[in-house]
Amino acid sequence: MCGPLPRCVGYFVACKGTAVVSLTVLVFVATLFGLFATGARAWRLPHFAGKTDYLLIIASSAWWLVFAAVDAYSTEPADKILASEIAWYGIITTPVFWMTFMATYIRGSEPAAARSHRFATLALGAVTLAIALTNDWHGGIYASVTPDPTPAYPHRLHFSHGFIYNVLAAVVYVAMLATTVQVGLAARRASGLHRRQFLGLLGAALVPWAANAGYNFGNLRILGFDPTPIAFVCIPVVYHVLIARHQLFSLAPVAHHAVFNSHPDSMLVVSASGIVAEANPAAIKLFEASGNPVGQLFAALKANFVPQRTIDASGHAASELCSRDGLTFELRSTTVLAGGKERASIHVFRDVTAIHSANLKLGIAARLMEERLDANVKLHEQLREMALRDSLTGLYNRRSLDEICASMIRRAAEAGQTVSFALIDIDHFKAINDTFGHRAGDDALVRVAAALTAELLPGEMAVRMGGEEFLLAMPDVDEVSAFRRVESCRKALSQDGAGDGAASAVRFSAGLITCEAATCNIETMLTVVDRALYQAKRTGRNRTVVAAGDARSIQDRLARVSLG
Repeated sequence: MCGPLPRCVGYFVACKGTAVVSLTVLVFVATLFGLFATGARAWRLPHFAGKTDYLLIIASSAWWLVFAAVDAYSTEPADKILASEIAWYGIITTPVFWMTFMATYIRGSEPAAARSHRFATLALGAVTLAIALTNDWHGGIYASVTPDPTPAYPHRLHFSHGFIYNVLAAVVYVAMLATTVQVGLAARRASGLHRRQFLGLLGAALVPWAANAGYNFGNLRILGFDPTPIAFVCIPVVYHVLIARHQLFSLAPVAHHAVFNSHPDSMLVVSASGIVAEANPAAIKLFEASGNPVGQLFAALKANFVPQRTIDASGHAASELCSRDGLTFELRSTTVLAGGKERASIHVFRDVTAIHSANLKLGIAARLMEERLDANVKLHEQLREMALRDSLTGLYNRRSLDEICASMIRRAAEAGQTVSFALIDIDHFKAINDTFGHRAGDDALVRVAAALTAELLPGEMAVRMGGEEFLLAMPDVDEVSAFRRVESCRKALSQDGAGDGAASAVRFSAGLITCEAATCNIETMLTVVDRALYQAKRTGRNRTVVAAGDARSIQDRLARVSLG
């Protein structure tokens, strides 16, 4: 018999001899696909306690299955022996990962040393694999391998177990026994949905290990082979049912007894289909006239209560008052989401009869006063906004200059800033109204207002002064920057829709002034900037003129800025 390393290399390059596809191999492959499908589904779920260990269980089980299938598929004794040796990595790591997964899932959170435990388990698997691959030198796992043919399985081998095999088997059975005990205790303490989860997990694990014990101690075989890998077929089936029907990994049993069963309020856990999945003792007592609420429709149980008012209905939580048999309850409902979908809902009935009776009158009076105060504040804000806003364009109106614009100038003065003002007037506005109608004129006003609003930076304001005249106030903006922005807005409006008629291409003239905020007076500023606007109209319209200068001087300054 050749050494382990040359055999390993030779095996992965090309499998020697002929092979037959048996029913056993097909079962292995189907189970492997089932495991991967279950692992992929768990991968897509939000994080749950023990998720990493669960995925490692899937991976180590898959390893075991792959090489068990290779063993069944191969006809050469050397290849079958090698596959049996390599399978030991999965054989030893699967039960250990299962033990750590269940401990974490029952605990509800990962322990601080979880990562160290995983590395130790992976290292244990690597050491076991090395021992198995060197079995030819020590015979500790398989003391001897002899042909054990049958008419149906002519290539079957018989493995005599060595001392190391018995040690490793003891490790596996101790891990499974420990897991069985902790899951059994957790199932005993749990109730309803969580008990079904634990019992399902326990049953899915015990079937393969019962098959393994039957093989080791009773020479049990299925289709002529070790039945353990074949028994793995039940795991993806059971896990799929638990995830799809019993919310496995979506409702983790974290301190379930302390938080749920001992809670003085009546608590119901309702599935996405509206069926009560769990009820604590207080809830069972509350609904005792209707029988045990578990298994009943929540809507039917809730129908026994008379709704009074909703306290809060924001997000995935809601709170309302309801009454029954002269008692008042506060019902708090919370939606449990997983993977972006509603998985369940939790409803808590709290008896607030005494508190409600004592504070009812005071609460009503306080709410009335608060509502009236809110209404007065809102009305005041609405009236103030209506007084300061132009109804057509939504811009501030002329009245706002004395309040809002004056406040803006005052803040700029305190900061030692300048303020730029642009007075804008739509060119040939009367012709637009006369030619295309007042609706087209209104549209032109709205378009100019929208263009000016788009230019606004924080702290700036746009005002409709009246008719077709607008004012743009820009604190902390120098003359050159203000000129550029007004010109950019003017050119954009004059080019927009050009060719579709005069009503679509809006043109305006503008006067611009920049002054120190500390010395700025609104009325004086308006007088000066109005003269600049008049000059823009007189010199041909569709242009911007800077006060105390002309368009040529500002263009010269712009050129110097760009050259510098």
